[in-house]
Amino acid sequence: MLSGMDLETASASRVRELADSLGYVPDSDVLLMTEWSPATLEAYRKRGDGPPYVRFGARYYYPRQQLAEYLAERVNERRKVDAKGLL
Repeated sequence: MLSGMDLETASASRVRELADSLGYVPDSDVLLMTEWSPATLEAYRKRGDGPPYVRFGARYYYPRQQLAEYLAERVNERRKVDAKGLL
């Protein structure tokens, strides 16, 4: 028989597995990829500035495709600047 802690861990693992099978990325992976702090990601959620998300249980998950689109919109491209015009 599983103890309360073991059951909670098993449930969290199963939720993550199900979310992955549906194409969702956990917030911990978003934090790893972006190197944002948890507070920054939370602020983005509260302000509606961040990528779309859903909540499964106590965790936030991000649709893989929409997360990729959100990040692609924020790609910084280098621009060639004519140095003569700056001097």
